[in-house]
Amino acid sequence: MALESRWGKSSLAQAGFNYFGIKANKDWLESGLPYSLHDDDRPNEKFCNFASPETSMEYHSRLLLSERYKRCRKYSSKDFHNWLVSIKAAGYATARDYVQRCERIIMKHKLYLYDAAAERL
Repeated sequence: MALESRWGKSSLAQAGFNYFGIKANKDWLESGLPYSLHDDDRPNEKFCNFASPETSMEYHSRLLLSERYKRCRKYSSKDFHNWLVSIKAAGYATARDYVQRCERIIMKHKLYLYDAAAERL
């Protein structure tokens, strides 16, 4: 979320609550769900629009639980490096340095501490 939406300040996040840079796939488009056009890897790519931040986060969670990302689930939820590598390998991110950029954010803000806290619950 921090990387994909610049901490919620990107036009995707502001206009369509798309905090994860999720592109509209064929199913999304055929269902008539809302989307907006943005320049990413190519001009005028279609990105999902969501009704709220919550629906964006819920969709993102369901996406990561889909068959496409099943290889991620063989790793511990605290193993963010292998999760990032697997997510990238499954096609989630197109930036070559996606894993490294995410890891810098995780380390800088000590986000791994949330994993440890969640495990204690």
